[in-house]
Amino acid sequence: MGFMRRVPAPTPTPSHPSEPSSVTLWSWGLNSNNVLGSGSTRSSPVQVGASTNWSTISTGNGDNGFAISKTGALYYWGGNASGSLGNNSVASVSSPTNNSVYGNLVSAGGTHTLGLATDNALYSWGANGGGRLGDNSTTNKSNAVLISSSTWTSISAGSDHSVGVRTNGTLWTWGTGTAGQLGLDATASKSSPTQVGTDTNWVKAVASASFSLALKSNGTLWAWGNNTYGQLGDGTVTAKSSPTQVGVGTAWSNVSSCNRHVVGVQTNGSMWAWGYNGTGCLGNRDVNNISTPVQVSDNDWREITAGSDFTVGIKFNGTLWAWGSNGAGQIGDSTIIDKSSPVQIGAATNWYKAVAGSSHVIALRG
Repeated sequence: MGFMRRVPAPTPTPSHPSEPSSVTLWSWGLNSNNVLGSGSTRSSPVQVGASTNWSTISTGNGDNGFAISKTGALYYWGGNASGSLGNNSVASVSSPTNNSVYGNLVSAGGTHTLGLATDNALYSWGANGGGRLGDNSTTNKSNAVLISSSTWTSISAGSDHSVGVRTNGTLWTWGTGTAGQLGLDATASKSSPTQVGTDTNWVKAVASASFSLALKSNGTLWAWGNNTYGQLGDGTVTAKSSPTQVGVGTAWSNVSSCNRHVVGVQTNGSMWAWGYNGTGCLGNRDVNNISTPVQVSDNDWREITAGSDFTVGIKFNGTLWAWGSNGAGQIGDSTIIDKSSPVQIGAATNWYKAVAGSSHVIALRG
């Protein structure tokens, strides 16, 4: 699987700070199948290993994690059901491990993974129910397989489907489609990438649990698929099988979802949330579901990440905040009590990136 590389870091901006010279890896929450990469279940951040050479990370609504070093080496650890680590095995791995693989972009789903090659070609591995790997089959793969030699800029592995954006701005989906999550105006599954519409101004796509989200270059946000909790943000709880615009806003800069709620950030640093809220994961001091975006807190959020019924965010000042479900300590505030509004995690001001998973968090400091 020695096919991947790192993409150069973006030009530094307030929302994309320059990469620190020294970056450490941290984790906390439920340690199912060694997803934390070290130690045991814990309710506050703990450093993983001694390396200070990390660049980017990924985890999903499963039990594994990935990290890429500054030299481009791709590391993996945690659960390996159906071969989702891509190491020609199905045995779990207890700590970050590299098999001479060099990485660029990797996206961990529930039990499958997507990655981009040196030429931005698309590869995948792991579980393949519904055709989520995109290789024209439904057979699991424990090693990376080439899916498309076309060039891609955005990829995202969800619970049972995948989405991606090519360099020409077109949107593609594949995998299980029973809830309309492929956006093809139908509920059929697809075992190879299939283009959604004809628009060429898509810039990012996110696959969640039976629904999808995507951003266009004009700052608009779109959603489709399952809508049981209002997670499509269109003011209804009716599923949609084709992209539907979320409100009328044209300032969306990022969006995240892992299960059944959504958080997004606009260009002014404001944070918005919608969907399921039974654990307070929307952060609005309530536990009622919301079917349209509601602003949470102030306008100083650099990035956000939605886990399974909890949320983690980093402010422009480098502080780390979290809220929502906390039964396994995944908020990281040294308790196991749910929180319905953002609480600061520790006093550090050098948090760089964070990704929230099922009941755990992987983060970088530097």
